[in-house]
Amino acid sequence: MFRFKSWMPLFPALLLITALALPMPVRADGSNAYPMNSYVLQVNGLACPYCAYGLEKQFARQHGVIKTDIDIVKGVAVVHVRPGTRFTDAQLKGFVYDAGFALRRVVHRPGGGRP
Repeated sequence: MFRFKSWMPLFPALLLITALALPMPVRADGSNAYPMNSYVLQVNGLACPYCAYGLEKQFARQHGVIKTDIDIVKGVAVVHVRPGTRFTDAQLKGFVYDAGFALRRVVHRPGGGRP
């Protein structure tokens, strides 16, 4: 039989661990408390999910990249980076080229929005 009383002393510790494990504070309006920058990339050659995964892996290797959202239909990749992380257009072009694609356009979006 399971005894709840034996787990009661551990409850505060479990609650603390759970609270510390939360990924990021969120404001009441739903935006991140720590604004992040993002780069919107128009990419030629995104034709399938496997292709998109290759591009996503390429950006995941770069220091400061939080995540990459890819829309295959539109040929757009949004690369979310930590505050203070900056990439030049030439660097972004190189990352896309190394993944096997051609970069058409780059738009920098300053932080404050949702990922």
